Amino acid sequence: MLNNLACSPMSNNHFIRSIAIGLLLLAFHLSDAVAQDGTTGRYKLNAFTIGETNLLDTYLTPEEYKGLEMRLLFQSYRTSRHHKNRHYILTHQGNFAYPQNRAESNNMIAAFYHLQYAWRWHKDMMLANNPLHLEGGVGIEATMGYIHNTRNSNNPVQAKVNANIVPTCMASYPFHVRNKEWRVNYEVAFPLAGLMFSPNYGQSYYEIFGIGDYDHNIVATSLHNRPSLRHALTIDIPIRKVYLRMGYFGDYQQEKVNGLKFHNYSHQLFIGYLKNL
Repeated sequence: MLNNLACSPMSNNHFIRSIAIGLLLLAFHLSDAVAQDGTTGRYKLNAFTIGETNLLDTYLTPEEYKGLEMRLLFQSYRTSRHHKNRHYILTHQGNFAYPQNRAESNNMIAAFYHLQYAWRWHKDMMLANNPLHLEGGVGIEATMGYIHNTRNSNNPVQAKVNANIVPTCMASYPFHVRNKEWRVNYEVAFPLAGLMFSPNYGQSYYEIFGIGDYDHNIVATSLHNRPSLRHALTIDIPIRKVYLRMGYFGDYQQEKVNGLKFHNYSHQLFIGYLKNL
């Protein structure tokens, strides 16, 4: 169902909003939970994703572009020394895409860097004689990047800058294969509220930065004009002293501000390794 969501237009976002509200309530519930035998310590995750993206930015062109996208993700995770049920997660993520139009006559270049710092609280629940590990909390995220239309002579580049409050949740369930612990994980996050930079409809960057003609270029965002979702379904496979993490990564980002529309729908194969420190 989430895959169908990634292809839906901006006007059909009721499903994302329902998920976002539900996840936010779960995050607040878990933040008050008391830990019981939770995971402690530190780990790092290095990962690579590759797959297809569907990109639209009406400031550059009214046409959708589809093609290859690759990402690198680096994450560090540590438990608070004073509160064993509190965790701190720092995530760096960079992605590069080179999609083309339907006629295969033009390409766009897109590159983004995302930085997120999150606080999560955990609670374990017994399920089929194994502990289901749940985490919920909130983070702050900043994104910087650009999109370049290689054929445009007028308005060839669109800058993307935003900062958001991001509720985040995770569930992890262990099971055993040949006396070794494997894990199935699901992680999700969405921007609840924030600020972003955007030119107005028909406004050039020269007007903004050359002559200082401000026209509502710093925009407040929330679920009504930036309903987005990022999630991953993965499995951890033990290999010696590390875990191989593989699965699906989906990122559905969309905006409708200043008379302009943007979306970047990505479906990715996730491959990485997880190491306890």
